[in-house]
Amino acid sequence: MNYKLNYKLIGSLLIFAIGVYLIIFAVISMHDLAEAKGFSKDVENFFTHNPDWWNPIIKFFGGKAQEKLEEYDLPVMICLIAGIIMTIGGAVTAIVYGRKKTL
Repeated sequence: MNYKLNYKLIGSLLIFAIGVYLIIFAVISMHDLAEAKGFSKDVENFFTHNPDWWNPIIKFFGGKAQEKLEEYDLPVMICLIAGIIMTIGGAVTAIVYGRKKTL
């Protein structure tokens, strides 16, 4: 029995697995970002609705909590799109190269 390794099939399965990982990572990150944004809004509402006592503290810490959360939306979306493309591309090439006989 002389089996020949199909490196294109192995590579396509690896790309598929990386794509699935990126999709899972992006979905979890989107959930965490949404949760952090909700918490940030709650903290901001608490401080703005109680301004008398908190004004010196707000001025000391710079004004707003978690201003930079929106910077992470684009990288997470790019990660999700790349994961979808890699998953589809890996699946298609695995099907194409998996049909070939490797004996």
